[in-house]
Amino acid sequence: MSGTTWSVLLVKDAVIALLDAATWPGSKPQISFGIPRTIEREAIVVGGTTNSDQDWSLLGGRRRQEDYYLQLWINVEHTTQREATERAVEILGVVETALRATPNLGGVLPVGQWAEIRNPLLTEGPGTESYEAEISFDIHVKARI
Repeated sequence: MSGTTWSVLLVKDAVIALLDAATWPGSKPQISFGIPRTIEREAIVVGGTTNSDQDWSLLGGRRRQEDYYLQLWINVEHTTQREATERAVEILGVVETALRATPNLGGVLPVGQWAEIRNPLLTEGPGTESYEAEISFDIHVKARI
């Protein structure tokens, strides 16, 4: 490791662990750290960050406040648009429930710090052999490191 204390790697691993342990209606979707080389018919991608900021404590201090958005995508392919969209929304519901139950990501974020879903966006359309629904959203992370 490079010696950085930026929490993004810990947070990505914690989000994936949280989703791996979740109770899924039907089958569990593919869950990947970054964009996979091959994507299954139902997938959750835990991607990069946007709008990252770090505020360091007083001069000489080693603690800082982190504030960033971790990007995630849910992608579903199905035989009809309605079924693809319904399943994507159902998967988002599992993510929301898991995150609401553990907003500090199982202790990765200190008590009083949190992660929450922000900016969901639904995109729908026909694919080459099926219909697709994609929900992109951010997990807003606030942490004092």
